[in-house]
Amino acid sequence: FKGRVEEIDGILRFVARPQGGPMMVWGGPGIGKSALLARTIQALAWNPEERANENLGGAEGVERFVVVRYFIRRSGQTNDADRMLDHLNEELEKFAKSKIASGANLKEKAENFRESLRRASEKLGDAERLVVFVDGLDEGTDETSMLESLPLEAPDKVSLVYSSREIPEVRARIWTKLDRERRSEFTVLRLGKGEVRALLYDFVNKYRMTEAYLEQVIIKSQGNPLYLKLLCQGLEQGAYRLNDLKGLPKEVADLYRDMLARYGASHPLALGYLCLLATAKDFLPQGVAADMMDVSQQEIEGVVGICRECLYDSPETEDVEDYQLFHESMREYLLDRKRAECEKWKRRLADWCEDWS
Repeated sequence: FKGRVEEIDGILRFVARPQGGPMMVWGGPGIGKSALLARTIQALAWNPEERANENLGGAEGVERFVVVRYFIRRSGQTNDADRMLDHLNEELEKFAKSKIASGANLKEKAENFRESLRRASEKLGDAERLVVFVDGLDEGTDETSMLESLPLEAPDKVSLVYSSREIPEVRARIWTKLDRERRSEFTVLRLGKGEVRALLYDFVNKYRMTEAYLEQVIIKSQGNPLYLKLLCQGLEQGAYRLNDLKGLPKEVADLYRDMLARYGASHPLALGYLCLLATAKDFLPQGVAADMMDVSQQEIEGVVGICRECLYDSPETEDVEDYQLFHESMREYLLDRKRAECEKWKRRLADWCEDWS
């Protein structure tokens, strides 16, 4: 993680306020909203000295932050209002110990979560704050009740931090209804020159990198962290050459194209495995993938090893190796550019589920 000190410190100053309130974090796809919130959550767990070492002074005066988080993804089962509220209520109960049941239906769950926030506020000391993070509101627009289930006001010492692409639906259904007296918003912008330079330095010889190459990377990437992440992985693995101005990919789609070509050259099943993940939507255990692809466990482990850099291991299942694509944009790329392959896996997945005993 590089930079974003000003943005993180701004969130820290907001959530440290005794009056609390809701904050909306806007940003385009791949701009790093989720990474920014994840880094902020890390910073909230640091002690004051650790935050000072990272030039973060916004949380001064607060000794403890209680964090409740939920990340919505269109793929998988997180895009579900009931699951979201069950998770939020369960996590909040660990601190509040209010003994309020989650609720029998969606309306009860939403009301109970708001009541739990109120009771949690009363338990917080003067130097304590509660912060609720919900990331990916734009991914929840397909679920009718998803956005309407979220609290719009926060009691004292409680902050709500929501993030989304800036789309009219979220602005109308969430932002315009947030507590006007306490709400705040900001937009995550592209990375600056210093941050791009620092990121590249982690992967290349800084004494060999030319200024012309850095400038061209900034132009091509437009400061998009996703582009830069994929480029750095390619530089590290030799797919791209340092200071090769003409060899720089034009956009993220070109990086995905080159990545798939690299994987395919390493293993003939790599593309099929990634298309299977794109079609499955949810986390897929290695054993299930091996069964569906009719290969051994050892072979699927080899495929996973090759594709590791674009996979995300489920944090909910410590004893099971189950993966999903690391970014929704890669799933969209595969469904669009490898449509026939994905359709094949869609039919096979349906057959496998039908036969499952």
